[in-house]
Amino acid sequence: MEVSTALKRATIRMLGTKPIGRIAAPFYRGRGVIFTLHRVLERPESTLIPGIAITQRFLEDLVRYTRKRGFEFLALEEAANSLLVGHRRSPFACLTFDDGYADILTNALPILEAYRIPFTVFLVSGFLNRTVVGSWNLLEEFILQVPRICLPHPGLENGFSSRSLEEKRAAFRMLNLLQWRDKRLTATIEEMAADRGIDPRKVLDARYLTEVQVRRLLSSGLCELGGHTYSHPPLSHLTREAARRELVDSRATLSATFGVEINLVAYPFGSSGQCGSREFSLASECGYRVGVTTRPGNVFAEHRDKLLALPRTGLSLFPHAHNLWFVEASLTGARNAFMNRLRRVRRE
Repeated sequence: MEVSTALKRATIRMLGTKPIGRIAAPFYRGRGVIFTLHRVLERPESTLIPGIAITQRFLEDLVRYTRKRGFEFLALEEAANSLLVGHRRSPFACLTFDDGYADILTNALPILEAYRIPFTVFLVSGFLNRTVVGSWNLLEEFILQVPRICLPHPGLENGFSSRSLEEKRAAFRMLNLLQWRDKRLTATIEEMAADRGIDPRKVLDARYLTEVQVRRLLSSGLCELGGHTYSHPPLSHLTREAARRELVDSRATLSATFGVEINLVAYPFGSSGQCGSREFSLASECGYRVGVTTRPGNVFAEHRDKLLALPRTGLSLFPHAHNLWFVEASLTGARNAFMNRLRRVRRE
């Protein structure tokens, strides 16, 4: 295990102890916590991106432990409304799923229905209607299929092995990072994927919810929908008009497709570098009422004036978030206080 990973696990374990929790909770628990999730898998080794996945077993452990600690699960919109009307007797917890992966239906819903847990799914409208593939999706599928990667790109011409799961995950991390720095690499991967006969539509069908599947989630009576833009870009990297189009398309498409009002938005990537006051203002102009970031933090009464910039606590953090120490440290606020240098509410 790498030193940094071991240190993170040790820190979380310390923050997740009951003595630390008893000290932190009166100051940092706040009104509740909003959890960020993406994928729920039977086996974590089935993905090259373990950082956005938890197992079914961990999801059930999370639900049972959070209830045992006295938290009430609320849908995100209800939690936001509770901030406006005043104090609740018990703290709340929200489960929010970004991107709209198909395993929310196959692997998460049976657990959530069994325990009657409300939840929110933030859909990328371009993934839903299969008009956007997402460069990381194509890259993952390409790496899964090849035993050796050799790309006609500077520094990658000699190639490297991608036979084992560890090698494939390392290749994904490296190439996905390079894609951010050099968009020419994305075009190269798209060409090589096409040469192998990889169909972008089939890639999306294998990973993301269809309209029929979303309707099944809605029929459970537990699911609410939110927008996650049209193509999942970091909004702060776009012009104001381009960012507005991303927000408008997602809301309009989901409203028209499912006949529900879309009041919720999750900003792609969601850190202070990818969304800020401009994006919060745009979301309001586009008709959204509640917005969530990925900035760490519990939710406090003060957030009633920041409903379009709510913090969340990421659970799909491999491997140091996949344990009940992390959940305990999140519920008491100890972990988020540590991340925020003991501030309850972060500045924008």
